[in-house]
Amino acid sequence: MRKLAVLLSLSTMALIGGASGASAQGAGCAEDFQKRMAPRMALIERINGYQKRRPTPGVACSTLGQLVSADANLSK
Repeated sequence: MRKLAVLLSLSTMALIGGASGASAQGAGCAEDFQKRMAPRMALIERINGYQKRRPTPGVACSTLGQLVSADANLSK
């Protein structure tokens, strides 16, 4: 589970690092990025909570699927 949290953190840092040019494009782009990033961060927090309370395989799979969708939405 720790490896998953580390991988998720690294992918978040990569996405944020890749978005540094977005701030140069103006406030509209930054606001759009924040709107798209918020659901992803909520999912990351949920996944990190799995260290304390283990989810069922179905719940974990669903959450990770939602994270993949959030990542795809963020990369648009």
